Amino acid sequence: DVDEGPLLNWVHGYGDTLWMVGNEGRILRRIGDGPFEVIETEEKQNLWGVWTASEDEAFAVGGDPLAMGDPDPVILHWKNGQWSRMTIPKTEQSFKALFKVWGTSANNVYAVGANGVILHFDGREWQQQASGTARDFISIWGRGPNDIVAVGVRANGMIARFDGTSWTHTVLTGEPGMNGVWMNADGHATVVGGRGRILRFAPSQTDYIREKSENRLLLHGIWGAGDGSLFSVGGTLDRNPPWKGATIQDLGQP
Repeated sequence: DVDEGPLLNWVHGYGDTLWMVGNEGRILRRIGDGPFEVIETEEKQNLWGVWTASEDEAFAVGGDPLAMGDPDPVILHWKNGQWSRMTIPKTEQSFKALFKVWGTSANNVYAVGANGVILHFDGREWQQQASGTARDFISIWGRGPNDIVAVGVRANGMIARFDGTSWTHTVLTGEPGMNGVWMNADGHATVVGGRGRILRFAPSQTDYIREKSENRLLLHGIWGAGDGSLFSVGGTLDRNPPWKGATIQDLGQP
């Protein structure tokens, strides 16, 4: 059970350690079959994403994309038993929030966010990587350092692929904004988004197949299980409350 508190936005784990992050800097941790515990920090910004590099190291990102005043995007680092803010580098464009974080190791981590910002951490410092766009990235996932996918945008969908050297982005004309991405070990990526869209991309490709689905509610996240099945969740997140949830299972992963 999770105690009442601000909205939780994302979850990720490694081994027996599970992290959940949410609004107003809320962070929960669960180890093994134990209870969820609140990890206190001084952070008050909304946290949108978390990625766990090991049982002893994790990264969380956030910020307020609608805030007035100076931008205050957040990267938090869990190491040596505590969360601390990391220094965000100067970027070519101003941005107010980072939405998701993913990596292949604690020395190779990517964070994506508003205005097309992509940041990379090499174990020492964060640096910006050129994305070629000023449109928001909402999510990121990959299968290795030379094959990573980021997706996003609020109106028209967009996909960007990293080949180990550079990012190349493509606008998905006619598709709504994309919110979640999962890539399997073979490099097939499944992307979900507005109006219940489920798109499937072959390795290293930006052409796609649209999966058939009766669901028309927004899909926000997607995850692949060890047996090859896929799960996606979402709902009426783009509407006023009361909200209705949606769960899609077995999306036909190749």
